[in-house]
Amino acid sequence: LMSVALERVLENKALYFRALKEKIVRKARVDLATFSQYVFDQKNAPFHNVWQEAVQSHKTGGLLILGHRGSAKTESVTVANSLFEIGHDTNTKIKIVTETDELSGNIVKRIGDTIVRNTKFNEVFPHVKKSYPWNTHSLTVDRSIHHKDPTITASSISAASTGGRSYLIHFDDVVGNRNALLNPGERERVKTSFYSNWLPTIDPLRGRWI
Repeated sequence: LMSVALERVLENKALYFRALKEKIVRKARVDLATFSQYVFDQKNAPFHNVWQEAVQSHKTGGLLILGHRGSAKTESVTVANSLFEIGHDTNTKIKIVTETDELSGNIVKRIGDTIVRNTKFNEVFPHVKKSYPWNTHSLTVDRSIHHKDPTITASSISAASTGGRSYLIHFDDVVGNRNALLNPGERERVKTSFYSNWLPTIDPLRGRWI
């Protein structure tokens, strides 16, 4: 009798945790903060929740987020939101712009690795699948509309050419030691590139930048 009772307790416990997980996954599909914490197995600080609420409610124009070094801006905003956007619209077009090609490429690689290898991401958005091209500076997922542009493109702020339209641009640490301190003359070129080269690529109806 005790064995039967124990089995029922264990079954009920398993059912409870299965139901709890399903509830979290459902919420992760609609809430960026829940998505980020579930997929990356890390608890948000209160300011991360504020950032992600602002990002999710931001629909057009620009949004500026300031944070100190080591505050996980890239992970909690650029990486998490790009993945969340793709999960909701595989036809989206996103650009990741940083101070250097290497930095932007590292971010895109992190996003690509999550899509391919993160089982929790696949639980939340099982329809997101790798397609081609898929390399260190551009990723494409399966989509219903054919674009000449990849789903995500990585570039430096000083890139000479930015390609076609984008629905979202993440400007992540575009100003750094090299183009602000070591080479002060780069400052004006960075501002010119931001306003003249990048912002015009944003779709006028649904585009936004962060």
